[in-house]
Amino acid sequence: MDESTIKFRADQIQAMHEVIRGANDENIYMAWIPIVPDEPSREDFESIAENTKAYNEVIDLFIYLVSKKGYRA
Repeated sequence: MDESTIKFRADQIQAMHEVIRGANDENIYMAWIPIVPDEPSREDFESIAENTKAYNEVIDLFIYLVSKKGYRA
């Protein structure tokens, strides 16, 4: 995987993390941190971004958490 793809994915994950943190909802955050660590570093985001399976898991979880099917009823 090339560096520009990794950077793009890492930026996406970081933006999703900020949305999750900004939700100010402990249930959402507690569901998120087993996948994206609490207080992640840039290297954490890049590590997830490099692994397609992990990246897809983060995307799926984010969609679930912010959808009506998730914690947002």
